[in-house]
Amino acid sequence: MLITSPKLIRRDDAQELSAELHLETPTAKSLRLWYRLPASVPAPPVLADPFLATLLVTALSLGEDLELEGPVSEPLLEAATRRLEPVFRCWGWAHGATKIRCPTVAAPDPEDDDGRGTACFFSGGVDSWYSALKRRDEIDRLFLVRGIDIAHDDDLHWRRALALTEGSAKQLERPLTVVETNVHVVGLAEVPQRLEALGRPLPTYSVDQFSGGMLVSVALVLRELASHVLVPASWTYERLAPAGSHWLIEPSWSTPHQSYEIEGGEATRLDKVRAIARWRPSALQRLRPCFASDRTDLNCGECEKCLRTLMAVRCCGGGDVVQGFAIPLDLERVARVYVPHYMRESWTTLLHAAGERGDRPAARAIRAAIRNSRPRRRTLARRLRKKLRRRWERLRLVPRRR
Repeated sequence: MLITSPKLIRRDDAQELSAELHLETPTAKSLRLWYRLPASVPAPPVLADPFLATLLVTALSLGEDLELEGPVSEPLLEAATRRLEPVFRCWGWAHGATKIRCPTVAAPDPEDDDGRGTACFFSGGVDSWYSALKRRDEIDRLFLVRGIDIAHDDDLHWRRALALTEGSAKQLERPLTVVETNVHVVGLAEVPQRLEALGRPLPTYSVDQFSGGMLVSVALVLRELASHVLVPASWTYERLAPAGSHWLIEPSWSTPHQSYEIEGGEATRLDKVRAIARWRPSALQRLRPCFASDRTDLNCGECEKCLRTLMAVRCCGGGDVVQGFAIPLDLERVARVYVPHYMRESWTTLLHAAGERGDRPAARAIRAAIRNSRPRRRTLARRLRKKLRRRWERLRLVPRRR
């Protein structure tokens, strides 16, 4: 894997940092990766730092060497090789021996006066609203990324999301900086297809493995605006399983010039909705949690994440109709929704909250969703037989003692 020709192009209304990505495994292909930011933002240095942050997991997953022709700052290179690569290998996200080669190391950054302040990623979801309200006195600006939850060529949804987020930033009285990028296509399409061809497909929702590095890469492009960046937590501290956004990932990318912090891991999603309802009730009508690819509105109101959010709002006394969702909360749809195993604890928390409120219809619907999403007994028996068969085969390979 080769990163070539990093360059910065300035236009009247925007500036673009781009580079060429050359993939090798299993077939050769070249892609152009770019970040576009407003012309009013201080120009980022022409370094390969953002591309190293977003492509490290890609190179390790494919088992390719990562060679960067552009200069890379020494602290970031050290973070990638000494702190992050061992974590990814321990998690099983790396195959083969991967070397990171960088012929040019950038000169050390000058001593900072730390006057750039703190920024927070803000998409308008529950996690980002909670972090922005909780740390409002510390936050100087908000970062919004186009190209992660909304594709960079989806103008219809983007215009509506941008208008909603700009209104939310005005309520928070903080400036909003928007960055557009296409780096998400690497984790969303290229890597899964190539690993499938290599015979080692990634598990479900594998694109999450690239999310933390992508956010860090955006922060590096905006490094002249903030010396400290908050990343809203998607999970609580209780869930320490491997994930793309993790307490071992973003903070490990920190350098003397810019540091990163996962914020909000002490609160469950229900706790966050309750806090938002207490701190800023109007924010519940401005939520944008939906990631469904086939949605017709900003929030489809039908996917598991939308229903989980609407149920949390209901359990907090917010009602069934929430502005920004295509349809009101439907308990029959809740009863039929499939709850992934890693979300079962969140739904169990909602079940307890509904019981405490005495909301029996909601409790029945949540209980039905959890019950219908459990693995069937036949499936469990099949897994048990397979496990026993493998154990027996291993025992047969062990030589008998005489």
